[in-house]
Amino acid sequence: MIKYIFCLLVLIQTTLIVTAQSVGIGTTNPNPSAQLDISSNSKGVLVPRMTTAQRKAISNPEPGLLVFDTDKRNLFIYQSPGWGQLSFINSEDGKPVPYAPIDGKAGSYFGNTVSMSGDYAAVGASSYKNALDQSTGAVYIFHRINGAWTQEAVITASDGASADYFGGSVDINGDYVAIGAPGDKNGTIEQGSAYVFFRNGTNWIQQTKVVAADGAALDAFGNSVAIDGIYLLVGSPHDDIGALQNQGSGYLYTRSAVSWSFTKKFTANDGLANDTYGTRVCLSGETAMISSPSDDVSAGSTGSVYVYNSFSIPAWSHLQKIVSPPENTSTSFASHFTLSDDTVVVASSDYAYTFYRSNIGVWVKAMNTIQFQGYLMREYNGEFLVTANPGNSTLAGQIWIYKKNGLDWQLQREITDPYFIETTFYAPGFGSSVSISGYNMIVGVPGRNSAKGEVQFVNIE
Repeated sequence: MIKYIFCLLVLIQTTLIVTAQSVGIGTTNPNPSAQLDISSNSKGVLVPRMTTAQRKAISNPEPGLLVFDTDKRNLFIYQSPGWGQLSFINSEDGKPVPYAPIDGKAGSYFGNTVSMSGDYAAVGASSYKNALDQSTGAVYIFHRINGAWTQEAVITASDGASADYFGGSVDINGDYVAIGAPGDKNGTIEQGSAYVFFRNGTNWIQQTKVVAADGAALDAFGNSVAIDGIYLLVGSPHDDIGALQNQGSGYLYTRSAVSWSFTKKFTANDGLANDTYGTRVCLSGETAMISSPSDDVSAGSTGSVYVYNSFSIPAWSHLQKIVSPPENTSTSFASHFTLSDDTVVVASSDYAYTFYRSNIGVWVKAMNTIQFQGYLMREYNGEFLVTANPGNSTLAGQIWIYKKNGLDWQLQREITDPYFIETTFYAPGFGSSVSISGYNMIVGVPGRNSAKGEVQFVNIE
């Protein structure tokens, strides 16, 4: 016991002496100007490694704090009031990183649809050619590991056939991905279908295929899909409702364990022919939204978004119809919209309008309106909004990234297709599809390389 106390006192005394002087690791003669001097010919120093989101979530960072950002693959130092990049891998740091399919063929249009969720991204190639050279369609899964994206899997339909357009729509959420095949033939009727696959390790396994029980030819069931939690929502914009051609509809399915069952068919209670209700669908928690971009709301105003909620009585009944605000003089309201939690951004031809869910559950338009550059709103994830002009065969495509700042929008970044080369036939289409998850973005370029297609991954902040 006496020896133990004596050793402990010696250890404490030695520690105090060391902390009062320079400390050396791998050297017996530390530099007197350094508190810590590390010497090695075979090893380095590893600072804390984290994603961009994790770095930005650090509470009250101290100036001088050093971390390695695995998304940007660079060192960052906190220099109040913000983070500064300390190193660059090369002179092109921040440039979008392109990926093409390993088995790509001309005319596959890889990148015509994209969706990102956390460390996974799904990329549609709706004209993908199988071993028989049939354009059945496919979806590619990419996985981000230590900041780098790699192709993990290629998903095809177990019953795929030519002109199914499998991958014509796609939505990935967690370990599940929903895929639309709007040209799929149910028997001999080209009514469309939708599939759900789930992840098991690095394998993506087909869990279900759904079709409309009352489907008819050219309904385009699967033109749009959304998946969130236990719910799957499928749009069928050319569904004829009674004698009203192309009025459109939406179908909701619910998962129990590994089984999916039909829950409800949505139609507009005031729908008319050619409204194309179901052109786009979105899910967020217990809320579903369905767009009707050709809905004739009033003279000179077209387009609307219908809102449903599982908590309504009865469940999933119609709660609200979001229409173009009076000040909007452009057309095509609801040509695109994106739902994120309690906020939805709805686009017209050149404006984007933000609506918030109030405390009583009513969606109210915010005062701020953004007139964006480009002519297509592509994505909104709660913090960033992306617009695009995909360009043409002689003009490079561009995207604009806006960041929400209170009630205002600030242009954060403009990106022009960095790999653009003029062509005589295929337009690359940079920005034809976009998806954001956190601070990571994927951009589709489906016309690149004779429509073999390409995607580009970008880290935004």
